[in-house]
Amino acid sequence: MSEIKTIRAAIILSVLCIFPASAMAGDKPQAPDDQPRTATLWIVIFNDPSACLYSPCTGAEFMREGTPARIDVCYMTGIRRPTDGWGTFGGHFAEGANFGCIWSGLGLQNAAAFEGHFVVQRHGRLRGDLLTDQVTEFLGGCAVAMGCLDVHFAIHVASGELDQTASLIYRFANGSRIWGASSVLRRYEDGVKVALNTYFDPGLDWWGMAGGD
Repeated sequence: MSEIKTIRAAIILSVLCIFPASAMAGDKPQAPDDQPRTATLWIVIFNDPSACLYSPCTGAEFMREGTPARIDVCYMTGIRRPTDGWGTFGGHFAEGANFGCIWSGLGLQNAAAFEGHFVVQRHGRLRGDLLTDQVTEFLGGCAVAMGCLDVHFAIHVASGELDQTASLIYRFANGSRIWGASSVLRRYEDGVKVALNTYFDPGLDWWGMAGGD
């Protein structure tokens, strides 16, 4: 039970940093970094975005009594980041499924109507003895080095239809756009698929501040 409370507290601190992606400046990638790192992709599901206080929804919904937006936070996939700085995530999540969901157990209830915030979390330098946890768990490897950190996010608002939408990707640290990065979400009758390609800048992303790990 204490572990669940710790995870939920970490989620609240993370998603409260998400804000509508508007009027953000662009940043070109810096020099590549050849140190292997690990990262995971999570989907913050707002099953009833019409109940949110703002559009797009914000992390404030986690603090509302009864969470009227019917939120869940679910695992999508994890990667060992390539040495050229670019990392690509791809995954599928089925409507009605709640496997890997760590907030409410609601999972994805309506593929056409939900609003999805895709969050990239870094898990630090690759450790062979921790690799499985680093690419599958919300707090995997977080006790090592300086822990985990949410670094990037993309927002796909609800459309009410089965379609394909694209979103830019932004940094948690300062809200700046990541040059050349994008997220594509495809909604199907039985679920969703996402393809997210982003650039990890060692000076801006791995710690969310100047200097890398």
